[in-house]
Amino acid sequence: MKYLTLLPLFCVSIATTVNAREIPDSTWFLSAMEWPVLEGASAKKTIIIAVIDDGFDLEHPDLNSFWWRSNREIPGNNIDDDGNGYRDDHLGWDVADGDPNVSIPEGRQQLFYHGTYVSGVITSLLRRAYGEQASRLFKILPVKALSDGARQTYLREGYTGIAYALDQEVDLIVCAWSGGILSDEEERLLRRASEKGIPVLASSGNTYDENIQPPASHPNVVAISAVDDRLHKIPAANYGIPVDLCGPGQGVIGARAGGGQRTGNGTSAAVATIAAAWATLRQAGPDLPTEDLIRILKNTASPLNKVEPRFAGKLGAGLPNMSRALAWGRHPDRCCLPHQPDLSEGTLSPETMPAKTHTHTWTIAPDGAYEGIRFRLSVPRGTDRESIRIQGAKGQFVHQLKFGQDQQTAFVPGNEAEVIYQQTHNRTPSPFILDYWTETIDSSTLYCRETQFWETPKGQFTDGSEELPYANRADCRWQITVPEGQRIEIWFEDFSTEAQRDYVYLFDGTSSVPAQAIAKFSGPARPPRIQSRTNQVLVWFVTDGSGTDTGWTLRYRAVGR
Repeated sequence: MKYLTLLPLFCVSIATTVNAREIPDSTWFLSAMEWPVLEGASAKKTIIIAVIDDGFDLEHPDLNSFWWRSNREIPGNNIDDDGNGYRDDHLGWDVADGDPNVSIPEGRQQLFYHGTYVSGVITSLLRRAYGEQASRLFKILPVKALSDGARQTYLREGYTGIAYALDQEVDLIVCAWSGGILSDEEERLLRRASEKGIPVLASSGNTYDENIQPPASHPNVVAISAVDDRLHKIPAANYGIPVDLCGPGQGVIGARAGGGQRTGNGTSAAVATIAAAWATLRQAGPDLPTEDLIRILKNTASPLNKVEPRFAGKLGAGLPNMSRALAWGRHPDRCCLPHQPDLSEGTLSPETMPAKTHTHTWTIAPDGAYEGIRFRLSVPRGTDRESIRIQGAKGQFVHQLKFGQDQQTAFVPGNEAEVIYQQTHNRTPSPFILDYWTETIDSSTLYCRETQFWETPKGQFTDGSEELPYANRADCRWQITVPEGQRIEIWFEDFSTEAQRDYVYLFDGTSSVPAQAIAKFSGPARPPRIQSRTNQVLVWFVTDGSGTDTGWTLRYRAVGR
């Protein structure tokens, strides 16, 4: 079956690449994620990771031992030996050209490099964890979704590749790309993956804005954004409430098509890293459903809200911490998920408790400013003697969610909440899943909403963000009016905005008519003193969708006629 987007092309978010020797430290994230060394550890089964991408260097020494080969398919006999509808798909399938050749077209390594790079990031991290036994424990199914004759890096057949991977019963699907608009058929395909328990990881996008692109925007897909070595969001990476986790997106080494290695920046590298983290946890961690493994990665992640307060609640749970994730899974006496109060999203479930009537309380208090915290309870039916109480930090906004009913939701305003599990019988606690996530404030109205009026002979005001950076997409206005017949002198005590992107405009009068403009300022330099021509000045502060700075403080006074 063929799956097409509603747009004519499917856009790939390609990582920016340079030579590895040009970056002195390309391993910063190994310590940030506490990447494990697990050589000699007992193994469960071979984990199959499907990579849907542009093409693959099958002979690359970093990859050739990792390719998944079907033992039921005889290569080159032009017969569908295993009866799956594809002839000779012994080593993956080219869904774009309808043949078993997933290799890079000869001489086109400069365009068809992405699949090799993404696969190389995954295998390099698995080797760091498991050494030489990694290629026995993990396999990559290459799925080529770009036609040999393509002139641009757009995956026309990305979802067709997902459909093929689902038919092969893989364990994980990696889509280090984004773009387009989801059709109904593609949405059904992503729901099918979730129903089969096969997680799909996808890039949030590299278009610099608060807009998670498909397939990552779909609720059944794990959306990945990217951070740099300071754990700041990289400028290009898209962000927003749908993001689940962040991965390293700066200077990540992977395989180079044609041989050697290259480094990449962007959400493609981040998706590949999270894929390796999930596969490692799947192999070495607890034997749990796949969605619970994602929950463990999120619940043990290092939150980024303090590091990036302007993106609080929009970078998912944070950067995975493999040491915490694996340590939790190795304790058989722990039945359920860990909890960190400062996570902006996560999952709560019952701890191991004595079989007596008792109450257990979780506190949720992530850093940052939020509209509130949203909860969704999923419980098995038939346990109506138990309930969960959800309330604000001061006992306000109380919700009582009773077991034995269909999926229930609750909302607590603000950035603090308490969840109280009330057991009223002597049995062990009933299993439940309580997912929560913060709902962020619209950044365009974070520090200002309506026009503010100043009608005193002198005054002082700021952009409103105080010690924090100002907001993206701000549209803020201050109207200054002094007595009739006087003018207004304006100066800035401090001033720092994103140069050539975020501006402070000054207009004579009460409207932003270009003919009445006095000045416009942008950048790190403090502007000169300005005098108006009338007794009224409109101050207009406009910011774009990416990048901010510390802002400004303005003073004014009425001066002579």
